[in-house]
Amino acid sequence: MKQKLYDEYLPFLAKNHGVLLLSNEHFEAFDAVKPLFSAALQRNITPSALEHISNTLIHSSIDLVILDTDMSQEMLESFVKKIKDYTKDIKTILVYDEKSSQQCFSVVQKCDLIVERNTCNALLVQKMFLLLSLDYTMQKLSQQAVVTSRKGEDHINDMDEFFDTYEGVALFLIEDLSSLCKSMRDGELSDELIMQSSVKLNDIAEIFSHHDRMKSIQPILQDLAVFLKNLDLSTLEPSSLKGFDYLVAILDDVSSALLNIFVDRIFTDVYIIEHSLENNIDFMENALMNVNDNSSELDFF
Repeated sequence: MKQKLYDEYLPFLAKNHGVLLLSNEHFEAFDAVKPLFSAALQRNITPSALEHISNTLIHSSIDLVILDTDMSQEMLESFVKKIKDYTKDIKTILVYDEKSSQQCFSVVQKCDLIVERNTCNALLVQKMFLLLSLDYTMQKLSQQAVVTSRKGEDHINDMDEFFDTYEGVALFLIEDLSSLCKSMRDGELSDELIMQSSVKLNDIAEIFSHHDRMKSIQPILQDLAVFLKNLDLSTLEPSSLKGFDYLVAILDDVSSALLNIFVDRIFTDVYIIEHSLENNIDFMENALMNVNDNSSELDFF
């Protein structure tokens, strides 16, 4: 029954992901699932593949790697290191057998799942489903956490209670912002991505609205959310696209503020947060609209 569910739901999960198989062998299960992914490719285990692994991950938007461990321990460690140096968000499945089990020990803790070669064809769909469903589950839990927080008390006077109430949802939103920033740093730019950024900023603004000392941040984030929602990518000049580098920096700053306030409980003067956001948002909007404002450049930080 579970296998049937894996087979039925994997297409739903895989359609927005890219997968890479690093192996000199043929895997029937991989051939069967390749059409389900937005990108799916196999590379032989060679020094050239190792040298160009980062380019492969970037150009094909790979976020799941199946790694055959039938290689030297040195090369295996190098592959894993380069993949994780590119981004720790990539999910990895190790395929091993008795002769390659020893070299697995040095990298197994850095990878997500392992599967024995003789059972690989039977279990590969299951392993893929389990890894890809983690991101989907986190996304749905994040959405549910935001909805649940909105059903709670409208206003919280006690600062510690405010922190405790929204720490969980803040952690989900930090993860969401990290994912959005990664996509933009990888060169992805789409109306869907910008709309997701707008939605998350509104969610964060909602949190800050529940305490008097924090609610002045709410309209700043809401205004930015509206700007992004109404942004038409098709009207932008190529030279203005550098403005999205500033958007990534702003989202990083918002994420850091959430982490400092709700997790580490390091309370920063709200005015400092407001001033930084307002200046950086002005600079980003000017860059996107090709408005030359040298004074904004001095204020961006």
